Amino acid sequence: MKNSILLSFFRQIGRVEELGSGFQRLYKLCKTFAWYDPIISDENAFKFVLPINFYDKIVMSRLIV
Repeated sequence: MKNSILLSFFRQIGRVEELGSGFQRLYKLCKTFAWYDPIISDENAFKFVLPINFYDKIVMSRLIV
């Protein structure tokens, strides 16, 4: 995390377990609930892109019984 003050704040309120754990959690949730892999890029800036129909797939999976 670039801003050490923000990192310190989130650690104090218990929202950050360790640096980078949010990415790992998000990736795991994508693999669990989506049928598409996220697109990860670090060309100029780090990006974590969800497929455009990610939300639609989750909604449809809830409708299918």
